[in-house]
Amino acid sequence: MSNEQRPAKRKKRKEKKVRLTWELGELGSRPYDKAWEKQMEYDPAGKTFKARCAICGKEKTQKKGWFARHERTVLLLRYEFAYCDTCNRWVCEDCFLIDDGNGNSIGICTDCAKEKGIAGLTEEQFAEALASEK
Repeated sequence: MSNEQRPAKRKKRKEKKVRLTWELGELGSRPYDKAWEKQMEYDPAGKTFKARCAICGKEKTQKKGWFARHERTVLLLRYEFAYCDTCNRWVCEDCFLIDDGNGNSIGICTDCAKEKGIAGLTEEQFAEALASEK
C-alpha cells in the first residue's frame, strides 16, 4: 500500500483530569501549603475541616458539601486565613496586619510586627479608618 491509500491515523486525545491548582502548581507543592497542613485537620465523622489561628487559636470550620471536592473545601477554609511570610504561619484576619496606618501595605502577623516594632491595622481596623475618613 502506498501512503496515499492508507487511512489517516487519528490522534488519541488524552482526557484531561480537572484538578484544582494554583497559578504556578499543584496544591501542596509550596512551603506555605505544608504550613497549612500542620494547622488543618479533618473530621471524617462530621465531614468538616477545621483550622486554628497560630496566634490566638480561633477555630474556623468548613463543612464538606455532597457536591464539593476535598480540595475546594480546603481552599474555602484557607481563604479565611492569611499567611505570614516572616514566620511561615497561617493566622486569622484579626491577627494579620494589612496596613501600617499611613496607607502602606505590610502583610505581617501581629507577633512578627511586635518583634520588629511595627504598628499597623488589621482588616477590620483598616475598614473602620476608611469609613471614618468619609
